[in-house]
Amino acid sequence: MAGLLLVVGAPMAGVEAGLSVVADAGRLPADWRQVPAVVTHKAPPPTAVTGVGPNGEEVRATVRWHEPGHDSRTGTTLVAPGTPAGTRTTIWIDPAGAVHQPPADSRGVKSEAIAVGLLVGSGTALAACGGGAAVCCALNRRRAADLDREWASVGPVWRRHRT
Repeated sequence: MAGLLLVVGAPMAGVEAGLSVVADAGRLPADWRQVPAVVTHKAPPPTAVTGVGPNGEEVRATVRWHEPGHDSRTGTTLVAPGTPAGTRTTIWIDPAGAVHQPPADSRGVKSEAIAVGLLVGSGTALAACGGGAAVCCALNRRRAADLDREWASVGPVWRRHRT
């Protein structure tokens, strides 16, 4: 049973997990929207890298944007290191005005799906091997206890014949 789970179940679990990552990645919350924003201060140099995005290394920078019916708002988002103040960028916000990271590109989604699939498949394989080993260990203990019981009843009879 553990072998079947190892050979069939682990790959299937990995593939399903990867496919669910791909399916979820395409779903953006319906109320998020893109708005134009302006970088308020020069972005830090590349030594303060906080993430890697589709354009390479990125750092956090403060941006300002205007929404109809609201005062100007500020928040932080990822931009290229050293981006000068006044540079225009596009950000994603929710109805409360909170800034969110842009949706992942297809390359990032594929990478994440592969990583999640490998982790889930490996975890399932590890669980199958561990479960199989635990069952074998329990059966061996039971067999040893059965042998001890049998020997306790048969051993004295065999010893008498030897003397």
